[in-house]
This record gives sequence, structure tokens and C-alpha cells, in this order.
Amino acid sequence: MSSTDHLLSDVLVASSGLSPENSFAPLLWYFEHPLWVREGRAPGNVAHNYPLPIRIRGALNRESLEHSLQEVVRRHSVLRSVFRVVNGELSQMIMPSQQLTIPLVDLSDMAEGERQIKALEIGINDATRPFMLNSGPMLRARLLRLAPEDHILLLTTHHVVCDDWSTGILVHELLGIYDAFNARKPSPFPEVSYQYSDFARRVHQQLQNKNLESRLAFWNRRLRGASNFHHVVPDHARSITRTYRGAHERAIFPQELRNAIELIARSERATPFMVLLAGLCSLLQCYSGDEDIGVGSCVANRPLVQLEGLIGPFANVAVLRTDLSGKPTFREVLRRVREVCLTAYSYQDLPFGTLLESLQLTPDSSQNPLFQILFVLLGALPESWQVPALTIEPFPLDTGTTRYELNLWVTMQETFKVDLQYNSDLFQADSARQIVQDYRMLLETISGNQEVRVRDIGITKRETQLSNNGRRVQDPLAVQLGSV
Repeated sequence: MSSTDHLLSDVLVASSGLSPENSFAPLLWYFEHPLWVREGRAPGNVAHNYPLPIRIRGALNRESLEHSLQEVVRRHSVLRSVFRVVNGELSQMIMPSQQLTIPLVDLSDMAEGERQIKALEIGINDATRPFMLNSGPMLRARLLRLAPEDHILLLTTHHVVCDDWSTGILVHELLGIYDAFNARKPSPFPEVSYQYSDFARRVHQQLQNKNLESRLAFWNRRLRGASNFHHVVPDHARSITRTYRGAHERAIFPQELRNAIELIARSERATPFMVLLAGLCSLLQCYSGDEDIGVGSCVANRPLVQLEGLIGPFANVAVLRTDLSGKPTFREVLRRVREVCLTAYSYQDLPFGTLLESLQLTPDSSQNPLFQILFVLLGALPESWQVPALTIEPFPLDTGTTRYELNLWVTMQETFKVDLQYNSDLFQADSARQIVQDYRMLLETISGNQEVRVRDIGITKRETQLSNNGRRVQDPLAVQLGSV
């Protein structure tokens, strides 16, 4: 770290006018984290922003809403984080709680159609504005008034302080506290006694010495000889610099198919996640002919009961690598996937950024390291958003960004929904639609016959991607990991 960096860090601490309540070494969930901190923000990569827009109809008390959001931020100290370089080391600092205001944008004088367009424009601009990691805040809010009793609350945070599970907690507490404060009652939630900083210190302590060595050894063995797992040929060549522009292809699958998947899971002592992942791995082999299939996935990583109601970035990424050699049947693929998942879950607490740091990979600005496809099965929906005299529901907002080349989200609650989020600089909409259709066809095929061989399912192989000059490009990652 240069003397300039030291000086900048000192100036930032002094200029804030506040002394941190707490500071600790952050967990490196993202390999980009050190770069973000040194540059003060995540430049151009707003795909890690976490928008949570909410439509509120009814007589809304703005003052009570502000006090409620401030109480949530006070309770969950991670939302008061800033990230800085101190003495050459990354530091996550918890700043004191301060008065919070929610700016109001009044659109009620506009025509109805114009109001909706303007609300979407403001919402997208707010959701895609970079966070200043070295100064905060890491949770911002804006209130749009469409009519006297029709509002949109724009909440946006960042993945360095929040995850999917946390968003349900945030909204649940915000509405519960609002209901109490609006009735001049105290918060209904007990004080938070175990904070994210406690968890971070616990993980750092566990990862010392043999615990860290055993986890690194496991993932090194699991990823030895791996490539970047390019199983789906894009429609366009990758640019030199990775892009994050994205779009969605959504579909609803039949309930009968969901029931069949759950039946297969029970019969094989597996979970629906494992069945769906085995289906995706099978599809990727059909597309590529590869026998070595690697898919990224998110794990909740909340091993303590104290974490179940805590906001923070606990979710971690695991690379699930499955061997599909030997012309397996789907049942055999599922059993292999089951073993891969169960083993990986035992080592899920090693932060993904720490793993990449240990591998000493040469950065590739054109793609994500280790995997290009992320698969996520969303859990139970959050508790119903209910406040007396108010109607509350999500406000659909597509920011046009994606963190991965392909990101498959599946929901199997009341409706079996599939959402393929794809990098629109690499894939055309027709290709994304075909992938979703092929996935459904494959699941329907295996639901009726688990003994079918993957190679006999009949899905067309995609052509091999060539470099810009027409030559195959050797993947340097395979060479590096081969000696790990």
C-alpha cells in the first residue's frame, strides 16, 4: 500500500466526523471486494446492487416509515458498514446510527401514464447508482408519491451487506415496526444480541490453522484440473472486458411436473434442488458434450440459530462439479449430484473470495472465475406483507443487469416458476427462450423415465464458440488448477 493510500484512508476516517463503533476484517464473499474497497466503490458493476422496491397503497405515515427504517438500520449494524483500507488491510467499520430521512418525489401532478413511466425511470436510476463503499450509506431509500394514497418505496442495498434471505427479514421488520410506531407502540422485535461482526470474527477464528487448511485442501481437490466450465456456447464472442447487461426469460412450468420432481426426490433420498440441478447438468452435457460439468450455486450458510433473523451477507457461492462420464442414466446423474452436494455442504463456509485468493488465479476481465452458470432454487416466500389499512406488494423493476452469463432461478412454491437471467451481450432472446424450453422438455422426459441415458434425450448440441480470429482459445485456468 502506498503512502498516498495511507493518507487517503486517514482523511476518510477524519472527514466522516464519526468514530466507528466497531471494526473487523471483512469476509471475502466476492473476489472483487479488495478492488472495490481500494477504489471506493464497485465501478460499473451495479449488478451487485440489491433493489427492493415496494408498492404501498393506503394512508401512509411518512414520519413513521422513516423512524421504522431508522430502527431497522440501528438494530442490524451491518447496514451501517463502510469499507476502508487501514494500515494496508481491508477493514469493515460499523458507524454510529444517525437520523435517517427518506426523500420524497411527488409525481401526483403528472398524468397517470406519465407517472408510471417516470416511476420506473427513477426506480431504475436509483437501483443502478453505484454505492460509495468507503463512506456509505449501504442502504438508501426514496419514496415516490403517485397519488395521496399510492406510494412506491425504493429500497436499495448492496450484496456486501445483504443477501436474499436478509431481504425478507428487512421487509418483515420494517412493516412490523411501522405498524407499532404508527400506533405509538414500541417495536415488537427483541433486541439483536448477536451481530454480523460477531459472525465474521467467528468465521475468521474457525478458518485459522487446520480449519482453513482442510477447507482449502477440499476445494483444491474438488477443482483440480477444472476449466471455467463453458457449457453453453454464446451467440456473440466475449468482449475483452466483462459486461453486466442482462435480460430475463421467464416461464411457468406445470404443477404436475413439480409433483413429479418432488416424487423423484423422495424416492432417491434427495431434495428437489438436487433433482433440478441434475436436470441442468444433463442439459449442459447435451449442449456441450462435456463430461465434466461445473455449476455455481448459492448456499444459505447460516449455521447458527442466532443468524436466522439477522441481516447480513451470509450466503456463499459453491462450485458444484459433477462427473457425467460413462454415458450415465438420469438416475445415475442424480445420485452423483446428490453426493457432490452433500459433500460440498460440509465445506460451504469458506468464503468464495478467499478460495479464489488462495488459488492465485490470473484475473480474466472477460468472464467470471471458475463458473459461468449459477443455479438457485428459491426457498419459501417471506411472510405476507400485511399492515392494517395498507396494501403492500412488490413493485416489478428490471434493472437490466446480471452478475453471471446465465443465472437460472427456480421457485417451487404455489407456482413452479423458472426465470433465466442472461447476459444480453452474449445471448440473444431466442437462445434464452430455447434454453428454458429445453430445460422443461428434459425435466418432463426424466419425470417419466429416470433410466433414460442423458445422451439419448435428444437435445441438440450447440456449435463450438470460436475466438474473434476464428481459433479456439486455450483456457489458462485449466493449466493453473492442474497443479493445485
